[in-house]
Amino acid sequence: MAQRTPGSLVDHDSVFRPHGTPPFEPDRRFALRRPVKLQCYLREPGSSPFVMDVVELSRAGFRAETIFRLSPGHTVWLTIPAFAALESQVVWRKNSLYGCRFHHPLHEAVFDHVVNLTNAGR
Repeated sequence: MAQRTPGSLVDHDSVFRPHGTPPFEPDRRFALRRPVKLQCYLREPGSSPFVMDVVELSRAGFRAETIFRLSPGHTVWLTIPAFAALESQVVWRKNSLYGCRFHHPLHEAVFDHVVNLTNAGR
C-alpha cells in the first residue's frame, strides 16, 4: 500500500496506470489530470533529446506517446517549451504510450499555465 507524507497531495503509486489495468486497491488518485497536446523534448541520461508528444498532464507526471523505446524505472528529463527540464521516472509502458512521474510535482501555477496554453491553441 502506498505511503503518503503529511500534507502530500499526490499518491505517486496510483497516479499513472495503463488504461484497462485494474488497480491493486480502489483508485485513490489525488492529482488532477488534464488532456493536453504538447510537443516536448525528452532525454535519458547520456543521450540526445528527442521530440515526444505529451497527451496528458498532472502535477504528479505525464502520459506521452513516442516511437522511441523507454524502459520503466529509468530516469528521464522532460523539457516543456519555455520551462526548465523536469526530472522524471518512467513508470509504465504500453506499446508507444508511457506514463512518467515527476520527481518533484509541478507547482499548481505552472500546471495551470501549461494546461491553459494548450487549451488556447485548440
